[in-house]
Amino acid sequence: MAAGAIQRRTGLTGRRFGLLLRKELTSLEGLFPVLLGVTLLWELFLVTRRPTWGPGAVAGLSLIPLGLIPFWAMWAGFQSVRAEWNGDHAQLLLTLPVPFWQVQGVKLLAIWLQAALTSLLVAGAAWLLARELLQELRVSGLWDVIWPSLPAASLLWGVLLVQLSIVAQFASAVWRTVPRLGGLVALWATVLAGWLGGRLSGLLGYLFQWVPDLRLLGVSVQGQGAQAVFVRYPILIDSGPLVGGLLFALGLFWVGALLLERAADV
Repeated sequence: MAAGAIQRRTGLTGRRFGLLLRKELTSLEGLFPVLLGVTLLWELFLVTRRPTWGPGAVAGLSLIPLGLIPFWAMWAGFQSVRAEWNGDHAQLLLTLPVPFWQVQGVKLLAIWLQAALTSLLVAGAAWLLARELLQELRVSGLWDVIWPSLPAASLLWGVLLVQLSIVAQFASAVWRTVPRLGGLVALWATVLAGWLGGRLSGLLGYLFQWVPDLRLLGVSVQGQGAQAVFVRYPILIDSGPLVGGLLFALGLFWVGALLLERAADV
C-alpha cells in the first residue's frame, strides 16, 4: 500500500527508472564514448612505449586520464540539461508523472556510473603497468598498502564528481531559465555557487564534527632493488566539511530541478 502511494505521488517505478537510466547511459550528448575511447587508446599507447620510456614513467603517465574525468563530469552535467531543451523534451517530461528532480537524479547517476567505469579502467591499467615497476624494484605487498585506503579514496573521488556535476547542472538550468544574457548569468551563478559552497561547507562542517575522519595511507618507496620497502604514513581528512559540501550540493541540485520544472511549465 505504501509503495503504491509513493508511485502515485512521484511516478517512481522500477521500469520507468530503468528506461530513463538506459536512455542516459546510451546518450551521446555527454561525449562518454569519446572519453572512454581516448582513455583506452592512451593506455594502449603507453603499453607500446613501455620498453622505451621505462615502467616508472609509463605507470605515472597512465593516471593522466583521471585529470580529465572531473572536466568531463562538468561537461556531461551541463549537457544533460541542455540536451533536453534543445530537443524540446522538457515539456514532454513535464507531462509525465515524474518530477524533474527524479529526472535530473537519473542523469546524475548515469554520469557517476560512466565516470566510475572510466576510473576503473584507468586504475586497472595503472595497476598492470605498476606491476612491472614493482618487479623491477622487487617490492611486494602493494595491495596490502592500497587496500585500506580504497574505500575512503573512492568516496572522496565519487563525492567530488557528484558535486561538480551538480554545479554544472545548476549552471545549465540557470542558463535555460534566464531569457537574456543567460550564458553570462550562468557563469556568475557558477562562480557564486562555488564560492558559497566553499563557505557553507566549512560552516556546516562544525555541525558534523562527530563524523569520523577519513583515513588514507600515504606511501613512499625507500631503498632500491632487494632492499626497497614501502613506508606508510597516515593522512587524516576532516569529514565535517565534506558532509557540509555534499549537503550544499544536494540543495543546489534541488534548486536546479525546481528552476527547470518552472521553466518548462511556462
